[in-house]
Amino acid sequence: MAKTFQLSDIHVHWEPLPASLTSITGFMLYWVTGLAGQFYAQAVAKLSLEPQQAAILQLLEAEGDIVQSRLAERLCINKATMVFLLDGLKGLVERKDNSSDKRTLIIRTRQTSL
Repeated sequence: MAKTFQLSDIHVHWEPLPASLTSITGFMLYWVTGLAGQFYAQAVAKLSLEPQQAAILQLLEAEGDIVQSRLAERLCINKATMVFLLDGLKGLVERKDNSSDKRTLIIRTRQTSL
């Protein structure tokens, strides 16, 4: 069953910046990225997902089946963490043996995820 939520249900904490920092482009990009990360984490939490799990599902939906190690590389997630994240996505993704390379696994979605 699809889950819905209102954007008004998401609350991002921030404090006004000192004027001296607002002119530093690099800092502003860092600051906005942090706010966006908070927003994204809360949004995907409403779907019972971690941000990295949502990224896995979104990449699989966009690009289709992918070798597990390549998926980890694409999302800059270490291999051990990828195993843990995929374990948490049971029912949404499946691992299949790679017929062309028995040392690797293919990751695919079981259904439309997001």
